[in-house]
Amino acid sequence: MYCTPADLIDAFGTDEMRMLTDETGSGEIDQAKLARVIADAGVRMNMYLAPWLPFAVVPEALKPLCADVSRYLLFDDVVPEQVKVRYEQAISYLKMVAKGDVRLVIDNTNTSSNDLAHIESAGTLLGRDQAKGFI
Repeated sequence: MYCTPADLIDAFGTDEMRMLTDETGSGEIDQAKLARVIADAGVRMNMYLAPWLPFAVVPEALKPLCADVSRYLLFDDVVPEQVKVRYEQAISYLKMVAKGDVRLVIDNTNTSSNDLAHIESAGTLLGRDQAKGFI
């Protein structure tokens, strides 16, 4: 998952998310609908990101892209121009990633020490002093 329902609410506001998801008139944001649309957006994004999947750490650059794709998918028939433009820009960026024109930067600074590989060596088997001219 590239973003969460909370990310969509933070990015676009409670009022818009309520308007786009509350089909029953309860006055509440339908969290299940947000989760479904985020999953659908992830499937679309994965078509472009397939060569790099799975990510050990999801690049932060994908969060706003997923939010824009998700928001676009929340609109049924009439999509506001700005929402459409942001969707098209997100897809354009993903196409550049797929072609290799843009590299994803993965930030590993938040990785806990339990997630890191630990490598030990028994020492040098063949060093310069033992190679006698081979190295």
